[in-house]
Amino acid sequence: MATHHLQQMGLDVQQVRVTTDFLEAYANTTIRELEVYEASDRPAPEQTLSPEDRRWILRADAASALREAAQWAMFFDRARARRLLLTSASYFLEDDHAFGMFLMTAMGEPPSLGTIRQAIDRLAVLHSEPPPFGEPGDIPPALQHPQQQAYLLLACGGTPEVAEEYGEILRGLAQRSPNRVGVAPVGALGTPIRRFWDIAMHLLNGNAQSGPQAVASHLAAMSEHYAESIELAMVNDYLWNHAAAPVDAGDIDIAGIVALAVSRFGADRMGAVLRGVDEQLSPLARTPIEVAMELAVGTE
Repeated sequence: MATHHLQQMGLDVQQVRVTTDFLEAYANTTIRELEVYEASDRPAPEQTLSPEDRRWILRADAASALREAAQWAMFFDRARARRLLLTSASYFLEDDHAFGMFLMTAMGEPPSLGTIRQAIDRLAVLHSEPPPFGEPGDIPPALQHPQQQAYLLLACGGTPEVAEEYGEILRGLAQRSPNRVGVAPVGALGTPIRRFWDIAMHLLNGNAQSGPQAVASHLAAMSEHYAESIELAMVNDYLWNHAAAPVDAGDIDIAGIVALAVSRFGADRMGAVLRGVDEQLSPLARTPIEVAMELAVGTE
């Protein structure tokens, strides 16, 4: 596993395990509170939030804590990281966040085609186009944010069956979308949405010659930004050494994109291209790609 990356960054593996355990325990406590709340007949008299708002907060807390635990677990327990991400994805999806669809697809368990078709319909409506399948239903508020649209397009592009069946529809939407040239920040690294959008378009195109290299180039740029963020976080010795710095040591976006690219282009092809990119990066910048590749190979 990738524990040697933790050692290279000066992080104690045992401390990282403790942090992961704490985050998962917090998530489980929140999940139990959610279960009790949903089983109760009525909210407590002092409750100022509406029942649905309270459920939303509890689901969001659980999803976020599980995602954060997973970004640490990627370094020492691939199976645990995968389990945490899938559970996190289920709560994100309950709150209608397409990020959950992205996580599920990256971990090899994409939503049903019916769910995908409805998501494509909603994406079309949000781009002022007729829904191709005619069943968009109500548009979730979360999906009106460009960032969630990017995660949806990535999930579709990284699912071979979807890219092949609905690729023409999705490519048309993607090419006409303002997100194609957008600068809205996405994910922990604040990556401009245009980069996510272009990655998704290459996944949808499925060109085994140019696609892997294009995706790898984007991943290299994201990894260089990752290295800068980690270097800044390491300045605060106390927070960094206690695995408490406000930065993701394991980048979920890079991990998910690598997994989707492996699914779309194959592990051998994508692995070879990423190894070529690795040679041009610093050891710290190589970390998220190498960790992601280990996780991706385990989800084929």
